[in-house]
Amino acid sequence: MTVSWSGACSRSVRPQPVSSSPRLLSEKPDQGEVIAVGPGRRLEDGRLCAPDVNVGDRVLFGQYAGTAVKVEGEELLAMREDDLLGVVTSGPAE
Repeated sequence: MTVSWSGACSRSVRPQPVSSSPRLLSEKPDQGEVIAVGPGRRLEDGRLCAPDVNVGDRVLFGQYAGTAVKVEGEELLAMREDDLLGVVTSGPAE
């Protein structure tokens, strides 16, 4: 898959619940694995600003971020890099 804008495409990931109560199945995932990134966005002076995420990164995003798309039977989330809240660098704190 090729992303042709300053964004990323993510495969949803359901993290393990941190509390003792299970997550509702209808709740939209708030984490994903980046499977494609675009070349970046153009700045006002014409320079290209490279994205801060890479393929394989696990990212956090808001509940209403991105657009759900289906590619080759797989549900994906296409979003702008601005919609990403952060990159998960390790597992949950213990």
